[in-house]
Amino acid sequence: DNQVKIKLECSLEDFEVPWRKTYEKHGVEPTHKLSELKGYEEKLEGGVKFHAAYFKGEPISSICEFNADSDKCRLLYYINTDPANKHLQSLSLLISMYVSECNRQSVKAIDFGTSLLSSQPNLNQEGIIRFKENIGCSSYYRDKTEYKLML
Repeated sequence: DNQVKIKLECSLEDFEVPWRKTYEKHGVEPTHKLSELKGYEEKLEGGVKFHAAYFKGEPISSICEFNADSDKCRLLYYINTDPANKHLQSLSLLISMYVSECNRQSVKAIDFGTSLLSSQPNLNQEGIIRFKENIGCSSYYRDKTEYKLML
């Protein structure tokens, strides 16, 4: 079967496959360990969900959703795609289907997360920001200033 298939609410194991490949590509560690995401999934009872796009039965894109308030706001913390299958645009399809489902559920806002411009120099921040803006997100930039007090 040569079609991309979307599964809203997939397993953590399926979410992990493109998640690992995304971070391996950029040579950085994700903010959370897999065990932490599993703990959130268990403790927050529906407050954390994973969604994936599949090609030939294999997960190739995934997102992690934190449900801040079931009627009002959803937060996407991880937005991942397998670099080898980027040409299939599975991440765009996954997010499109996810947004449609949120609209169907009358969700008021979807937060696509913060993209830091200088947090990890190997991460493709410009690409992430461009992707978010291309799907209609607004970008807000902030500067980080550090002060050392000499007492």
